[in-house]
Amino acid sequence: MVSLLIFSSARSITVGPFSGPRKVREACACQRVKEREEKEKQLQNAESAELKKAAQLYKLKIAEEKRVAREAAKVLNALASERLKTLQKLSNYPQRMNLQNGRLESDGLKALEAAGVMCVLHASPLYIGLLRAEGVPVGKMGDFHPAPEGLRQACRDVAGYVKDQKENLAAVALRYALWRAEVNSNEPFRLCTITGISTISDLTENVGTAHKLLKPAEATPTSLASATLNNGQVDKDRPVFEKAQKMFGQWMGYSFTSPDRRWSTELKHMLQESEL
Repeated sequence: MVSLLIFSSARSITVGPFSGPRKVREACACQRVKEREEKEKQLQNAESAELKKAAQLYKLKIAEEKRVAREAAKVLNALASERLKTLQKLSNYPQRMNLQNGRLESDGLKALEAAGVMCVLHASPLYIGLLRAEGVPVGKMGDFHPAPEGLRQACRDVAGYVKDQKENLAAVALRYALWRAEVNSNEPFRLCTITGISTISDLTENVGTAHKLLKPAEATPTSLASATLNNGQVDKDRPVFEKAQKMFGQWMGYSFTSPDRRWSTELKHMLQESEL
């Protein structure tokens, strides 16, 4: 008795006992049908698993979106019930109330007050470090400051003049910002000044500068919470403010975006126009 070992689709099948070509063809055909059915079943199972996985991910996504929507609704309901009393505008606009740029004061405050805003936090009275005798700060990120060279030179000239008056540009600029904040504040509308502090020395200097311009209430001599303007200091500072602003010339009121569109956080320097 003879048996045949036949290789079909990389599989071996045994056909026997040998009874001629017809039996062999039938056996091969049956084997191919069986293999095709197994493959189709595997594909169906795989597709079913993928569909189940996709459906599960979709359900998770919907659940997360619903959760976020619920949290957002809570915040909106809280704002609606308490009313929005404080606004911190996250852009460079609040930086524009300083010795060199008064756009916030001239163009923005009245509109904000009319809209019902109770408190505006104005930041960077030194205009991101521009109004300093030392010039713009250059740290690990390099010279990121967007002020053009013409404005920087004007600031250096002003710093020289202020130094001749036995003053420091940073202190003068901070007193100017605090003065304008007090002048533009009225009940219930308030303007608050935010200063950047890197060291204990910065903190000490800023507090000392504030105490020069603001007089604490008699009941709370160590606090500036209820302080009033020291008009004597304002009268002393006013000629310096006016002269400094006149020295800015064409750069008085000049605004820039921060960061500059040419600034590369990866390369840590300004790109040329051809590199943008």
